[in-house]
Amino acid sequence: MTLRDHLRTIAVRLSGVRALLSRSGYVSEAQAVTSDLVKALVDSSDFTAHPFETCGRLYSDEPDIGGAIDRLSTLAAESLHDVKLQDFTGSNKELECLRLARAIMTKLKFRSLIEQISETLLTYGNVFMRKSDYYILPTPQVSIRPKGLTSFTETITEAEVLYLNEGSELEQTWPYTDIYHIKYKDTPIYFTDILGRETYGLYSISPLMRLIYSTWWKRQTMIVDVLLRWRMVPREHHKLKSALFDVSRYSGDMDTRREKAKQDAKNTIQTYITSLKTQMPDQGFVTTDNVDINVIESRTRYTAANDLLAQLDGKVWQALNLPESTVSGQTRGSYASELVSSSFVGIKVTSLIHKIEPILLDILRQRIKLVDPSLPYNRLALDFGFELEAARMERFRAASIMANLGAFTLAEIRARAGYPAEVQGELFHVPTTKPPGKKGVGDVVRDIERSDSPDEPETPWSEEEHRRDLVTEGGEEL
Repeated sequence: MTLRDHLRTIAVRLSGVRALLSRSGYVSEAQAVTSDLVKALVDSSDFTAHPFETCGRLYSDEPDIGGAIDRLSTLAAESLHDVKLQDFTGSNKELECLRLARAIMTKLKFRSLIEQISETLLTYGNVFMRKSDYYILPTPQVSIRPKGLTSFTETITEAEVLYLNEGSELEQTWPYTDIYHIKYKDTPIYFTDILGRETYGLYSISPLMRLIYSTWWKRQTMIVDVLLRWRMVPREHHKLKSALFDVSRYSGDMDTRREKAKQDAKNTIQTYITSLKTQMPDQGFVTTDNVDINVIESRTRYTAANDLLAQLDGKVWQALNLPESTVSGQTRGSYASELVSSSFVGIKVTSLIHKIEPILLDILRQRIKLVDPSLPYNRLALDFGFELEAARMERFRAASIMANLGAFTLAEIRARAGYPAEVQGELFHVPTTKPPGKKGVGDVVRDIERSDSPDEPETPWSEEEHRRDLVTEGGEEL
């Protein structure tokens, strides 16, 4: 055998060893999936920490919670259209003020800032942002209190100083007046800060705090379900015939023969187990007739936790006060109910914007004041607008009905449709007469009044519904 052939033989043998080790590694890794998953779930399910820290984990770990907050923050950011001036006359000073305001909004990335503030506000219920550089401080490390606080038993009701990492080597302080503090709700409540002190009226609760116990229950259900499903997997029972280890086959006294038979049985079983460790699920078994293989099925009926998990997920839109379709992207309601839900989403997003708008306006005005104090920056206003297409169609439907009644002015009709009362350019008039075979305004309005929802597609059940509509008063079909 040449050296090349010898090296090739060694390489083939090594590849076989590597394949065997790799196969064994796959099996051990597959077995570790369940234990690793359960360990990760347990480690991330400490809900006894401060609510700020717990809410942060809910936002980052729970897909339905994080997804709902992401949707709301995106809608809030995209609802910013432009900046405008109240009582605008078109003077050079006003035009320069608007140009400068738009440049500042672009430089500071106002839409991104709205998204950051919205997500932080919905997650923690509080946003602490420095006025100097608009940096959002980490809420789980923030505490606010009066100067020179000595008592840790009295309820704190005033804020004069903001602390970051209070009481540690990394402690930083700022005057409370140098911080923008945005609250999810201004309702004064009792709240325990990160150092365990009782406060009143200083913090707002987060809507995610209402989900702590239901998510805690959900995690426990997931852990039990993972363990149960792994435990209840159908298993193979390999039986080695005990006749192979009959004591009559061995020599010596009875105790010696029993010990030899026991040792042989133990060695045989261990050897058989070792041979199965590298066995993949799709591989068959080749044995002698001394081995009998049966499958043991689980008899327990508790294998479906999906209904309970779905019920617990339903707490998300209840806590965030949102329709189910906004959170999960699915709906079980009708078109009419979704129309009402979409209108409420608009109200929710508008309410979120109103909490952020004063901060953004203050940023714009302070910046413009530093550049040119003579500009009319105090009359600046942000142009926000959020509306779903379904709600927009409803507005035009109402405006069409108002026009057909003939009891409203053009300004009132335009206002109901969402347009300014002033008409720019020539107004398009709908002809009062209609060509033969065509629908007029009155026909369209009557069609709208007769139907509460758009035309629905024909289904296999439509024929049955039509048949029922043809039943006469006597109960017989036509």
